[in-house]
Amino acid sequence: MAEGMPQGSRIAENAVDGPLVGAARTVESAARRAKERVIEVKEELAQKSVGEIVDDGRNFVRENPGKTILISVGVGALIGYLIGRRRS
Repeated sequence: MAEGMPQGSRIAENAVDGPLVGAARTVESAARRAKERVIEVKEELAQKSVGEIVDDGRNFVRENPGKTILISVGVGALIGYLIGRRRS
């Protein structure tokens, strides 16, 4: 395997370095980190009770009202987009 390429990479070892290969490696690396974080959060949630999870959610909303509103708007827009596409 080429030096500097992570194990399990889907990018060909003989790919010519260029902007697209660099972008692909960046995206692949970000996806790998996101996957690892999802696994960590899943394990953390498995150790908590439903009440603890609800309390954590409430605390997040109190501490981050702006983020909460933006997330809600984003989710609402996504749902509206998906429903609108179905009707077309």
